[in-house]
Formats: sequence, structure tokens, C-alpha cells
Amino acid sequence: EAVTYCNMLSAMEGLSECYVLDNCQGTLGGGCVNESCDGDYFCDAPEFYGVECTGYRLPTEAEWEYLARAGTQVAFAYPPPDGSEKNDNCGCGDEIGLLGHACWCHNSGASSCPVKGSQPNNWGLYDMAGGVSEWCWDHYQEDYYAIDPETDPLGGSGSSRVIRGGSWGALNQYCRSASRLHTSPAFRGHYYGLRVLRSLGPSP
Repeated sequence: EAVTYCNMLSAMEGLSECYVLDNCQGTLGGGCVNESCDGDYFCDAPEFYGVECTGYRLPTEAEWEYLARAGTQVAFAYPPPDGSEKNDNCGCGDEIGLLGHACWCHNSGASSCPVKGSQPNNWGLYDMAGGVSEWCWDHYQEDYYAIDPETDPLGGSGSSRVIRGGSWGALNQYCRSASRLHTSPAFRGHYYGLRVLRSLGPSP
């Protein structure tokens, strides 16, 4: 559903679609169909044209982390002045820099928070820590950080897709820039969402 949305948004704006979607079945936006909250909408093995595509798409896992860190090298992209990086679960979060910058279990009131309800990171991006956990295009790879860090290890293989970033119900440890979760791409959950992006085209 996430990549179908990206293609639909691209088509609406006259942009190239970034995904090949064949044999799509079920009801788009149909909600949960069983107790495990699997949706009934699916397409056969979606394919990605690649990061050169200038239509709307999901970020790769490496792109997501790069944007979340916003030029920092610390666990949380909102470091306090003394550089400390503590983990207080659902506590205040001020000593790790989350307070005012994220919606997580400490301040969400057990429900989702308004988009742009907190301060942005250093690059002006909102809700990178907390809010909803966001789908990435890549399949989950256990050894992801063992791959050359100078490259974007695009894609991978497997049955689950990567989800990045904490959510309104998450402990603050899951708001870390390096926190990684994964689940079946058919799974729906009220903690999950998406962030679409576009690649800049070649310079004129």
C-alpha cells in the first residue's frame, strides 16, 4: 500500500512512477482483515526502479538514517550541551535531547501526535524521532552495519521490510537514529506510517 501510494502521488503530479506493481489484488486502504492486522491488499513482488527515479518513493534505510542524524554522530540527533546520551525509557528525555523534538511514550498521552508538533532536527526535518515508525524500501538484513558504511546497501532480500524511527508508543531507546525494526510488509499497525521523498534530478 505504501509504494502504491507513492506511485499514485507521482502520477497525480505527472512524475515518473518509481515502482513496478503487478497483479495487485484486494482493497487498497481496506484496513485489518484478521487478528494479526494483516491487510488484504498486495501486489506480486514490487520492483523499484532505483534512487535515480525522480517520482515519489520510500527512503532506503541508509537514506532514512542519514536524514535522521542530520549531520550528527550521536545516538539521538538532538544532543544536550554536555553531550550526554542517557536512556530513561519513558522518562523526561531532556538529558538525551528528545524533549521538545519528539513524540514518544513520555509525552504522547497514549495516542498519535500532530504532524510537526515538535521542533525539527538540524536539517529542518520534523518527526524523525517518534511520531510514527516509518517504512523503508529495504528488506531487513541482520548484518546491515557490517556492510561497507560508505555505500547505500540498497534492497537486500527476505520476507520482512525495515521500519525506522520510534513512535508515539515507543520507549525512547527506539527513537535512536540507529534503531531498526522489521515486520511483514502486509502488517498494519497504528504505530506505523511512511515518509515519502524524491531524488533531485540531474543538474540542468
